[in-house]
Amino acid sequence: MGGGPPYLQFRICPLQTGRKPMPVSVVVQFTAAPESRDAFQAVMEGVKTDLPNVPGCLGVTILQHTEEPGSFTLIETWESRDNHQTHVEALVADGTWARIKSLLASAPVSGYFRQV
Repeated sequence: MGGGPPYLQFRICPLQTGRKPMPVSVVVQFTAAPESRDAFQAVMEGVKTDLPNVPGCLGVTILQHTEEPGSFTLIETWESRDNHQTHVEALVADGTWARIKSLLASAPVSGYFRQV
């Protein structure tokens, strides 16, 4: 370890080859159209059940805002970004994504995140 304050000292570890990439989290914020809130919530219940069975998905959490019940946050964890993008392409191809979009008041906001 190098000099400097103890809280700034890092151990340099050799690069390990063959390691699996770090999982990636996808966070999506949805606002359901008021007239579609119940239908959208039913879709989210299905996502909670079905998504963990998709290859590469490590887990899913769905949150509903307590004061704005039409606002939902979806947190998905994937083995890789490629796994997630493959899943999204399948949703678009089979029409599922169009059905989800038809229930929304506005476009979803999403991003990829990693643990730090």
